[in-house]
Amino acid sequence: MGHSLKIADVEIYQYALDLSQPFVSHAHSFKKREGLIARLILPDGRSGVGDVAPLPGVSQENLKKALFQLKELRPFLFESDLPEDWAALRRMFAQEYFQLLCPSVAFGLQTAIIHLLSIVQAQHPAAIFQGAKENISVAGLVQGSPEEVAIQVKSLLKRKCQTFKLKVGDRNIPLDVKRFYALHDLLEPQHKIRLDVNRVWQLSEAVTFCKNIPRDRVEFIEEPAKNSDDLRAFVAQTGFDVALDETLWNLPQEESELLSSAKCLVIKPTMIGGILKSLDWIDYAQQNRKSCVISSSFESGVGTRLLAQLAALTTSDAGLGPSDWFANDLLGLLWEKDDYAIRLKDTAFGWPDLNQSLLSLVKI
Repeated sequence: MGHSLKIADVEIYQYALDLSQPFVSHAHSFKKREGLIARLILPDGRSGVGDVAPLPGVSQENLKKALFQLKELRPFLFESDLPEDWAALRRMFAQEYFQLLCPSVAFGLQTAIIHLLSIVQAQHPAAIFQGAKENISVAGLVQGSPEEVAIQVKSLLKRKCQTFKLKVGDRNIPLDVKRFYALHDLLEPQHKIRLDVNRVWQLSEAVTFCKNIPRDRVEFIEEPAKNSDDLRAFVAQTGFDVALDETLWNLPQEESELLSSAKCLVIKPTMIGGILKSLDWIDYAQQNRKSCVISSSFESGVGTRLLAQLAALTTSDAGLGPSDWFANDLLGLLWEKDDYAIRLKDTAFGWPDLNQSLLSLVKI
């Protein structure tokens, strides 16, 4: 870039996007997804945006706290030099004020800065991270009654979806087994099944469920037990591969005892606290021969595009299925109606591409 570029203005917008049907996460049901867009503007008008979207009932912070932090940070961001390369980005994100941010705010601001840099350099964020993959396969997300699961699966199969993530973790184990078979019986052997329990079950419940389904059809079971200390016993008793998600949100990488039980790490940057921490976990997974899934926390299309860029650094199908649940979104759907994969070139976007009618400017 040659000379430094300073951020001249910071705007904050609010959105509330309808889902096509209610989604249940950690016993919290929502029909609308609310979040904030941070827009960083250069003197010449070019701008980058990031998605700040704490997940209700799951994130440690709520929208009000996230907005308060964004307002407080505006003075820091004004007149900040836009980092010129990845090393400078890392230095910026390692600064103390970035370390103290709520996870969703760290993700939104870091992605806004990366997005702005990618526009200035006319390249994909994935190129800034040195990512190479051109196509990102996506796992479809299914939940609900066995009948609803079957309807969702049939729709996903028409769109050539290859990997299916099913939410289980009802306290009614026979009903969860029925849900599993509603999915399983519609699939071919090449299709992959992922199960997500969200830490609802006691060890004995998790073991009982696993005794009633075929192990060889399941890629992994995510957070099968309420108590992380039970993971080793779960693996020993069932032989199923385990993925960690919530456990990673506050876990230092030194906790190798717990991490050794896991075959896969599910990384949700909005929950883990931004891009830098997510990249550290991707590196950890690669060094320790674990698979790694970049996963959505129901961010808008703005956040999902940056997640797709991160997914280009991994080999697993990305957990970006929640995109499908939006009735309206800030940007168009990322994948074709008949193909469940994202092309990296389709993730590029600019401020004019956003549906401005769904955004309201926050007075500061």
